[in-house]
Amino acid sequence: MMDARAIDKGRIVELLDELIEGYEVFAPVMSDDVVLFDQIASGGEARLDFGNSKRLPKEAFFPPSEVMFIYEGGQAEAPASTGDRVLFGARPCDARSFLVLDKVFNTPDYQDAYYVEKRERTYLV
Repeated sequence: MMDARAIDKGRIVELLDELIEGYEVFAPVMSDDVVLFDQIASGGEARLDFGNSKRLPKEAFFPPSEVMFIYEGGQAEAPASTGDRVLFGARPCDARSFLVLDKVFNTPDYQDAYYVEKRERTYLV
């Protein structure tokens, strides 16, 4: 469930810096003249003055490739879990898309364990 809150624009960098202390924070950044969502190390890296990003914020949630398990010596091991994440600055339509993804990957009939684990540890701001 999403709760709507207002953030004072003048304090966004400060808010992001505070969030970075306890979370992996993904925000819109400029990379090679393209806005994309990536992990930031300081609040000042976030770009808030863009109309549309070239790459969707869900790419931070669903990277093009990731390690699902490591198979070695006849045994499969899951990689260490990532920490709690904050996805900051997604447009309302992109943020709402996570509710649609929930209906696909987290239902009473089917639960994708990888999706559910990430989703439970991700906060949209």
